[in-house]
Order: sequence, then structure tokens, then C-alpha cells
Amino acid sequence: MRRIILAGFLCFLISASFLFFGEIRPVKAYDANDTIYIRADGSIDPPTAPIYWDGYGFHLTDNIMFGNLTSDGIIVEPDGTYLEGHGYKIQGTGVGMGGIGICVSGVDGVAIIRLKIEGFSIGVLLCHLPRLV
Repeated sequence: MRRIILAGFLCFLISASFLFFGEIRPVKAYDANDTIYIRADGSIDPPTAPIYWDGYGFHLTDNIMFGNLTSDGIIVEPDGTYLEGHGYKIQGTGVGMGGIGICVSGVDGVAIIRLKIEGFSIGVLLCHLPRLV
């Protein structure tokens, strides 16, 4: 009798868990066919990239998948750039590990925080910087 009650209770728990947790969905990501630029004038190219400017910094709003084997991830051009990842990820192809995740070259005062970078030969490339702290 105890086994029947226990089996019924387990079936109830499994059924009820679907009501609370719903269906399992794959992680969505913005599919970038080419490099994303944060331009010196503050614009984002392409404008459909999941990055926005709030007046203080640039913020990712989604994961970004780079499917092109030769493209770099994000190139940062303006001085004083604050790039907040909010825990999102930029993902390279991982095939041959090509490209650079984030390229910062010749600019000053760049901060990159809470951003995951995977599948690139180089995660963050810092070069020709006036001051590096």
C-alpha cells in the first residue's frame, strides 16, 4: 500500500513540476554575420546588433554568435567606452579558433565588465593604448 501511495505521489510531483518550470527552451542568441563596431561617434554598426547606449555606456541585451570564420567580434573605437555585458556571451565559431573577441586599439579609458567571451583565438586584444592600467 505504501508503494502505491509513494508511486502516486512521485507521479504527482513530476506532473506538477511541468506547471512550474514549463518547457525547456534553448538559449537564444543574435546571429552576427560580421564584426560589430562601436564607432567613435557612439553609433553601433550594424544598428541591429543587441547593444544600446544609455548615455553612460554601451550595454549588451543578448548573447551574440559570430558565424563567420574570419570575423572579429566587437571593435571598440571611442575613448572612454564602458561596455557592460550583463553576463551575456559573445561566441566565436571555435573552428580553428579564428578572430578576436573584442579589439581595443588606440583608444583611452575603456572598461569591459561582466562579459563572457568564447571561441576566439584572442579574447580581448589591447594594443596601441595611450595608458594601460
